[in-house]
Amino acid sequence: MADSLRDFTRDYLAFEFPAEVLYYWIRGIPAPETTADIELNEQELLQVLRQADSLGRLWQLEYDRYQSVEGLSLPGRIRMSQADYQLTLLIQDWQLGAEDA
Repeated sequence: MADSLRDFTRDYLAFEFPAEVLYYWIRGIPAPETTADIELNEQELLQVLRQADSLGRLWQLEYDRYQSVEGLSLPGRIRMSQADYQLTLLIQDWQLGAEDA
């Protein structure tokens, strides 16, 4: 059994997913370790985030299907791609904690 998302993807998919930056990326925030390139849509919401992970692999994240959650615009879909890998996160229900609002 894997102890972390990184271990799981390495052991079962033969790919080391950058779990340490997912905390930032899912919120639409560049991870603090490296520089990032961002593009905004017409509503000034994050549309594209490009950033390298801790192993130097460049990822592109595309954010869309924004929904209003407690006065915040949050994405309903995040498409992540890096070389031969693609992952799509579909978010149906955001749960905001006190520190997020």
